[in-house]
Amino acid sequence: MYEDHVPLLACSGCFCALRMAAVADQDRGQVLTGRLPARLWIWRMEPERLYRLTRRWVDLMWPLCAVIRRIPRIGPSINWRLLVADYSAWGVQGAILKEWAYLDTFDMLGPRYDAPQTLRTMQRWFVEAGLTDVDVRYGHNGIEGRATRPNAAMWSTGSSGPSNDPPSPGGVAG
Repeated sequence: MYEDHVPLLACSGCFCALRMAAVADQDRGQVLTGRLPARLWIWRMEPERLYRLTRRWVDLMWPLCAVIRRIPRIGPSINWRLLVADYSAWGVQGAILKEWAYLDTFDMLGPRYDAPQTLRTMQRWFVEAGLTDVDVRYGHNGIEGRATRPNAAMWSTGSSGPSNDPPSPGGVAG
């Protein structure tokens, strides 16, 4: 999966990736939040229509969410469960907070381009790409992976990994 990215890194360069966790790896509580049933209902909805509906939903819920977010420690979390992205706990305020609510609510509900993966699959992709110091774990927003490209000596033309040559003009490593 990541083999094509490695040659573009500097020697000993850092590579990071973030993927949505597969349902089997996610908190089963999302079924109770309304997110999973909503995503099943809108699975094949055109993105333009979904975005319009998302904006209407956020606009409808915004006054209620403003009250709920004042509940200490759990307010923003409740808003997420009501399918309104809320970053007020991170200090985002005003028009930016609402714009992020539109965008991230749309992103959370639009499953068409999601390709959730398991922790094991992500680890395998990093190893198959020839990366070292692989660290793949569950993070705040899915599975986070970090690794480094081995130094030039390990990537000589006699090794099994890609060469240390820069990519050719066609975009394919030499």
